[in-house]
Amino acid sequence: MKSLIVTIAILPILMFFPLQNTVQNINHYRTTSFNNIAYKHIQIARVEGHFSDENIEELLDTIEEVFFIDRDDMIVNVTTEVMYRGEEFVETEVIEYEIGLPIDKFIAMHRFFNVEDEDNKGYYVLRGSVQSERLEMED
Repeated sequence: MKSLIVTIAILPILMFFPLQNTVQNINHYRTTSFNNIAYKHIQIARVEGHFSDENIEELLDTIEEVFFIDRDDMIVNVTTEVMYRGEEFVETEVIEYEIGLPIDKFIAMHRFFNVEDEDNKGYYVLRGSVQSERLEMED
């Protein structure tokens, strides 16, 4: 009887490990897929010299389609004005981006560990800048 009580008591704790592994694999797959989508559109922006309206719309549509999330939940702060590549590097002439994907769950069984729903959510954000490849004489 004592073994049964110990087994029942320890079972929820032992269930955490396979469930947490599953949550981490799902988050890894989502972030890897998100990186691939975002970097494709970042490279398009690099060639065009900015994030065009079409590029932003295609980025949002793809993320919405792949991850089944609403556009309002995404973070998209990008350079929309045209930047040019010159003879020398100018720090103000770079294309900056900040693109974020909401992550719904970091910890499996969060209520068991007394972690609130709001504390178990967040964003995976890609933030950086790239040099434009658009030459001034192309216009």
